[in-house]
Amino acid sequence: MRMGESVAEMVSYASSKAKKVFVSHVLMPNIEVNKSVKGDVASANSAIDIACSAAANCTVVPTPEGMIGKNGVEKAFSIEDGIHLNAQGYRLWKTEINNIVK
Repeated sequence: MRMGESVAEMVSYASSKAKKVFVSHVLMPNIEVNKSVKGDVASANSAIDIACSAAANCTVVPTPEGMIGKNGVEKAFSIEDGIHLNAQGYRLWKTEINNIVK
């Protein structure tokens, strides 16, 4: 099962049991830095969008503008491994989440 399908399955389950569901788009690791990562972030995020749009109580939290580039998480927003966000990346993501959840 692909990542987007897995998250979509969780969205379907959670939305049937919760008043509100918030789900974030996938933060694809930087494939220039971490060459072992393979995946299609657009496909995963599309599956998430479709699953969330099917549930009236679901809201997608998009990744902050400029955080994800053609190779995944931009180096300016991640630590050396290209996977985990740095402090700046987490600040941007937190702001995006707060704007949606409020």
